[in-house]
Amino acid sequence: MRSSNVADRGYERIVIDFAGAGIPRLYGHISEGEKKISVDFFDTTVGGQIASLKNTKNVQSVDFLAIDANQTTMEIKLKSKLNFDVFYLESPGRLVIDIRQ
Repeated sequence: MRSSNVADRGYERIVIDFAGAGIPRLYGHISEGEKKISVDFFDTTVGGQIASLKNTKNVQSVDFLAIDANQTTMEIKLKSKLNFDVFYLESPGRLVIDIRQ
């Protein structure tokens, strides 16, 4: 996982990298009241230590929760109500979240 702030374009980008060419099956949920984005990754596990995000403008915290042996949930808690775009890239597999004010 990594992040960057692209001030000229007006967004902060979070990228989750995967080991394979594609991304796992997933389900996402936006909780505006809690200012949180939750993403469930199916048939996947977290490999190794995940570096925490530093110097982010919009993200309060990111937590990974192992639901069972093959499912992991990622919770991104935001500092305020924001807009965002979510898309994925392949070869290598990446989930991209652009957070905008």
